[in-house]
Amino acid sequence: GDVQSSATYVRDPDNVFGDDATSRGFDLNAPLPKGAVDTGYRRQGVSLWMIPYDASEIFLVDDRVERWPRDLDPSLCA
Repeated sequence: GDVQSSATYVRDPDNVFGDDATSRGFDLNAPLPKGAVDTGYRRQGVSLWMIPYDASEIFLVDDRVERWPRDLDPSLCA
């Protein structure tokens, strides 16, 4: 369940990190899933949404929805 504060989410559409799973998991124009909730977090007009009890992806919402996947091995991004 709970989202760990150390969770890392990746926006890597061009697979710069060489991780096909996170590159494929990113979507620049994703649909906002039914059941997603607004976390209340805002930054420069973008709101952060998540699916409760599913930390595998987050959604950044402004005039579109971006889906960012969770990186299960963030040491590769260092």
